[in-house]
Amino acid sequence: MLTRYLHCIDNSGLASYISAGGQIQPLARYADGNDGSSQFAAWLSTARAGTHTILVDLPDEGFHSESIPYVAGTDRKTLIARKQAQLFFGSPFSTAISLGREKEGRRDERVLFTAITRPAALEPWLAVLRQQEAPLAALYSVPLLTRQLLGGLQVDAPRGLIVSFSSAGIRQTYFENGELRFSRLSPAPEGDYATWGEACLRESQKTLQYLSTQRWITRSTRLPVWLLLARHDFAPVLANLERAEQLDFRLVNLETLSHHFGERSRTTASDSLPLTMRLALRAGHAPQLAPDSERRSYRLQLLRRAILWGGSLAAMVLASLALHNHLSSRNLWQQRTTLQAESRQEELRYQQLLATLPQLPTSLESLHSVVNGIDQLAGRRADPAEALRRLSLALNAYADIDVQRIDWQLADEARSSASVTLEAALPLTAAADPRAAITRIRAFTAELRKPDSEVSLLALPFDVESDKTLRSSAETLNKRPEFKLRLLISQGVTP
Repeated sequence: MLTRYLHCIDNSGLASYISAGGQIQPLARYADGNDGSSQFAAWLSTARAGTHTILVDLPDEGFHSESIPYVAGTDRKTLIARKQAQLFFGSPFSTAISLGREKEGRRDERVLFTAITRPAALEPWLAVLRQQEAPLAALYSVPLLTRQLLGGLQVDAPRGLIVSFSSAGIRQTYFENGELRFSRLSPAPEGDYATWGEACLRESQKTLQYLSTQRWITRSTRLPVWLLLARHDFAPVLANLERAEQLDFRLVNLETLSHHFGERSRTTASDSLPLTMRLALRAGHAPQLAPDSERRSYRLQLLRRAILWGGSLAAMVLASLALHNHLSSRNLWQQRTTLQAESRQEELRYQQLLATLPQLPTSLESLHSVVNGIDQLAGRRADPAEALRRLSLALNAYADIDVQRIDWQLADEARSSASVTLEAALPLTAAADPRAAITRIRAFTAELRKPDSEVSLLALPFDVESDKTLRSSAETLNKRPEFKLRLLISQGVTP
């Protein structure tokens, strides 16, 4: 985590502090002037990397309330920048605080413009930070921390005055409806804080007169004043405040208020600087006075940290994904190992079961092949019924033909077609007239031929080549004319 430095600037010079372990510890003090700036530069060159916050407690502050047309976005920024240049010419250390919109008329926006009117008091110290490229987080003045302070005071009035003591002097801050309106710093009186009661009363009366002149309050208004003091200073300071007429002083225990904002050290004096420094470190997005050019190094640092955090987050996500994938792979590997072991056990049990069975006349693979073939035939349900039926009908018409052998088989596995092969013979008397025998055989074949069937003569009892004479011989006269045909039916098998 980067170190946080806090630098407080007043009329006497600059005091540097470091925030560590929830406490604000002093480092060094540098007097106003060239020697102090040189010493500050020398220290800054050896300091650890960190962010720097500046707290200004100077009397050179200007406050101006003005109404501007209600616009937003770039137009509002341009209008406010023009007003700041008009009101605080030559000072880059300015800001604007919205006080809300008016309730009547055009409902313009009320804006409080505030700035350090003597930038020369800040320039030497900022030049050192600029040369060293030290990241400047923010530049606050004590009045800009009023809203935070009001949250701890829990005020019960719409307006009032907050008075605090420090080595810079007596700070009086006027607020209305929870917002800063005006602040002034008067020189510090001589002596301890306990003796500042009379000066506090005198300066508060001056502020009351100024507020009446500005018509922020009427002359008859009794103004509440919250006075921040250490408890042991209550009595001596209060003794000098009894002559207040329009001022209603309310003593606030500075130690209790500081503890409310996280200050752990014990408050031994009525110095409000430790409390103000604590508020500066907690300010966050509160209005601040540093221009964008002075905070360039800080914004670059934020960008680098954002990239670093983004990279770290991406690395964590990728590492988580990698771990998840590793665990998933490991789980899958374990499951694979378990399944392999179970598979080996089942294979062993299978082999043991096979060993207990009697020996088969053939191999198990051959039996598997036969069974598969039977299953295929059963699935196609092919049979020669239709072919045999047609043969039977044809033989009824040709009673002289004698069937000697019938075979059948699957002719086409794709179409599940049945093929029947018929071996038959004519009577012996047909051998004397070969031409009549051939005619008889062809007529029988024609009887079998249908549109859904094919009939092929595979063998004839006589040689019927075109270049030979068809006649009987002594051998054929003593032998019955035999022939062979095949009947193929494509559609006659039930699928």
